[in-house]
Amino acid sequence: MAKEILLCFLNGDSQQRIASSFKVSRNTVSRIVSAYMVQELEASDVSGLSGLTSEALHERLFPTETLAPQQVMPDYEYGHRELLTDWVTVKQLWEKYVMDCRESRNLYFRYTQFYKKYRDYVDTHRLTMHIRHKPDEKVMVDWAGKTIPFYNPVTGEVSKVYLFVSTLSFSMYCYAEVFSNMKEASWIAAHIHMMEYYGGSARILVSDNLKTGIISNRKHEDPIANKVCQELADHYGMALMRVLGGSETA
Repeated sequence: MAKEILLCFLNGDSQQRIASSFKVSRNTVSRIVSAYMVQELEASDVSGLSGLTSEALHERLFPTETLAPQQVMPDYEYGHRELLTDWVTVKQLWEKYVMDCRESRNLYFRYTQFYKKYRDYVDTHRLTMHIRHKPDEKVMVDWAGKTIPFYNPVTGEVSKVYLFVSTLSFSMYCYAEVFSNMKEASWIAAHIHMMEYYGGSARILVSDNLKTGIISNRKHEDPIANKVCQELADHYGMALMRVLGGSETA
């Protein structure tokens, strides 16, 4: 548009006529013509720009505007393909995106916005992701949703107990144990008994957003485990991961 406006101006058309012809405001025409005057472009410069894009001409007319930081939209198509590979997380993609934006001196989305826009991209394109598991990679743990009635055969008393469940993601091999409560001591004991049963530990421990082990759990950010749970994971050489909205976050 700017190129055509300048060519009409150089051919002697008035700014009012140009505005009417292109159905733009006179301020738009005046801004482009004024930039042409300030930059002292030759007529040949304008007519010889037929091979350049409109962005290139804009850079010639408004060089200071091109220096202003621009907010860059992430390449979610590329990011979604990367997430299909092993050990790549949304947080890692965001960190690379931030690094690229900083190097090019452009603005970037904060992680919460980045994650939301990615979820919107997935929903809009109706994308699905097949999760491929490896042996010894992950063990999934959680308290079952409902309590279980426990009958004392001697006294006949009925009490409620809580069911701890775990599953090895590759083999779907399970372990379960009941506890009288869901306190931290029970949670730690359940993990110790689980790994004794399995005869070893996995690389990654995946749990839900449990108050038992998580002291800070902000939306779209990494969870912070309490000291005891972190020491348990460190002792067995496991990384902690949580489940968030159907996806896993390191």
